[in-house]
Amino acid sequence: MLRVVGAVLLKSFRRSDLTARLGGDEFAAFLPDTDEASAKVALEHARKALLEAMASGSWPVTVSIGVVSFADAGLSLKEALHCADDLMYEVKRMGKNRIHTQTAGPSQQIKATT
Repeated sequence: MLRVVGAVLLKSFRRSDLTARLGGDEFAAFLPDTDEASAKVALEHARKALLEAMASGSWPVTVSIGVVSFADAGLSLKEALHCADDLMYEVKRMGKNRIHTQTAGPSQQIKATT
């Protein structure tokens, strides 16, 4: 199943994007020069492709995605991943199988949107 996820992610994003497995069933995508709206569209496309692949493999899997957009480059990679990870767990608490976005501003405060 993880190989299928990796293949779907490779097909779902641009060559300039970076996707990586963080561990277990958690993945991250870095979409440089992408605003929040465009990131949400790209990740919704990837989520649908993942759900189709999971259904074809008869795997009962949901896809929960937390998207954090940054207004500036003030956060470290570790801090950015922590923000996205926290948001993904919030999505799971909200009912799983959806995308939730947030924007981090210059003061590193996060403003949520759905």
